[in-house]
Amino acid sequence: MAYKERLDEILARRGFSTNRKIRRFLQRNVVEVNNIRALTGGIKVSLFEDTIKINGKDSNLQPDCFIMMNKKSGYICSNAVDKNLKTEIPLVFDFLPDEIVQNKNLGTLHTIGRLDVDTEGLLVFTTNGDFSHKIALPECHINKTYEIILEKECTLEMQNHYISECEKGISVCEEWNSPAFTCRSAALVFLSPVKCRLTISEGKYHQVKRMIAALGNKVAYLKRISMGSLKLDSALEPGQWRFLSPDELELFFE
Repeated sequence: MAYKERLDEILARRGFSTNRKIRRFLQRNVVEVNNIRALTGGIKVSLFEDTIKINGKDSNLQPDCFIMMNKKSGYICSNAVDKNLKTEIPLVFDFLPDEIVQNKNLGTLHTIGRLDVDTEGLLVFTTNGDFSHKIALPECHINKTYEIILEKECTLEMQNHYISECEKGISVCEEWNSPAFTCRSAALVFLSPVKCRLTISEGKYHQVKRMIAALGNKVAYLKRISMGSLKLDSALEPGQWRFLSPDELELFFE
């Protein structure tokens, strides 16, 4: 089933009104969804599947852009879409065509969250700010799974200790401007003495690296492989991307 969102969010995001004035807008204008008049902004709509008419005319609202990329190490996730940004480190936006990055009709293309410069894996771009906000809400608890290669090998005893500490919630130290905090319960699975997968439900600054450091180890390699139930497409090489399908958007919330 395609991802659906509230009609009032769509109309506000596309500049027809503001969130505060949506009710008045619907009263003063005949807004139809699939030829049925909408009397409330709470109606759920998919711009991929549904039609919206305003005063009898097609709104011609294009669906927002959603992109999956296999991020390549060495690139930064700056949300500054200016490819002329003065930095010695290249941007993840450099892999995308100019016609997508510079298309202002749908809003600013941005990443949903960020990955460190040396981290690889699943990175999602969109022009839909409301969607990004929902993913970032703490109460949504969107799980994110990372594949990790540790610097030091772990004995079976160490592995069990790491797993137990992650389940209880690890306390990590302050780093730069990010204060110390106690992580939510996380799931750690070992695939070998140095390779494991960690699933967390939050996204603090350098969280995975800080968790591993708190356990007395270091991250030698880090790759995000899933967000919610959305998995990184194994066919994508580092730096490659593709558009997400409407159905795949629902996987974030499963």
